[in-house]
Parts: sequence; C-alpha cells; structure tokens
Amino acid sequence: ERSLNILPLMLSSTQLLLTRHLCIDSRERSHRQRMLSVCGSAATFSKDFHLPGHFTASAFLLSAELDLILLLHHSKIGDWVQPGGHVEPSDPTLRHAALRELEEETSFSGVEDLDLVDLDIHRVPPTEKAPAHLHFDVRFFFQYRGSKSPAGADVRWFPLVGLEKSTGDASVLLAMQRLHSRLDSRVV
Repeated sequence: ERSLNILPLMLSSTQLLLTRHLCIDSRERSHRQRMLSVCGSAATFSKDFHLPGHFTASAFLLSAELDLILLLHHSKIGDWVQPGGHVEPSDPTLRHAALRELEEETSFSGVEDLDLVDLDIHRVPPTEKAPAHLHFDVRFFFQYRGSKSPAGADVRWFPLVGLEKSTGDASVLLAMQRLHSRLDSRVV
C-alpha cells in the first residue's frame, strides 16, 4: 500500500509535470488532457486499478553522443522496447519510477536527466489476472555518459538512424520522432 507521506508528492508532481509539458502534436496534447483528467485519483497510480487504467513510467536511455538508444527485448510483446513498468508504492514521482525500472531491467544507473518527456496511452489486452485496461505511460529521456556495454543478451544499444529496422513497436518509433523534434529545437 502506498505510503500516505509519498502519495501527495506523486499526485502533485504528476499534475505539475503534465501541466508544464509542451506537447508537440495533437496526439500528445490529447494524451496529456486524458492523463490530467485521471491523475487526481490516487488509484490511477496502482497497478491493480484497471478502469480505465493506471500510470506507468518508461525510460529511454540515449548514449553520450545521442546516436544510440538502449532497448530491451520484451518476451510477451516479442519486440525491442524501452525499459519501463508499473509505479511502485515507494516511488515518490514518475521520474523516480522510470529510473528504478531502468536500473531493475538493465542494470544501468548514474544517468543524466535530459528533462524531456513523451506521453503515450496504450491499451493492454486482458489476461487471466486483469481485464483490458489502459497504460498512461509517461516516458522520460536520459543520457548515459559511461561505457556502452549492454547488461545482458536481452538488452542492446541500437542506432537511432534506421531504428525501424530493429523494432516494429510503433510507440517507440513515434517517441523517437518526437525526440528528434525536441532535440532539433534545443541545445543539449
């Protein structure tokens, strides 16, 4: 159960993050509006809340040169995707949840926050344990300054140029298009 001391921080930080986020297209604006409409409820931060869904957090890790992205092979999806997952009761913010997921799934830590975010809402099909529901995925971009050695066979660095040859996941490819737009409009 979520600590009562952490919950107000999660709620307020998520509302602030979404309110301040500069969307770059109509799809992202629509996602932000939908996320803002549900983020006032503590239940939407629990992986056990399914109607309409719950928040998740993802981490896109870029190389120091911003030319490679770290992806992991997701066995259920059968494709290469970004690290990420459910918010845990001990996570004070979605950014913290994304960093925790990155370290748990890839063993990478000590990354630099690029202060870039992408918003995605996707449907999760029903399973034996849960009905169909939505994931309100807040995706953070980080930069790794160390060696590019992968953490395991199911974790790899892929070139950003030609990424569509390595993953067929449409949401990953869309996030990379948005990343290019954001990087083109600022100095990193």
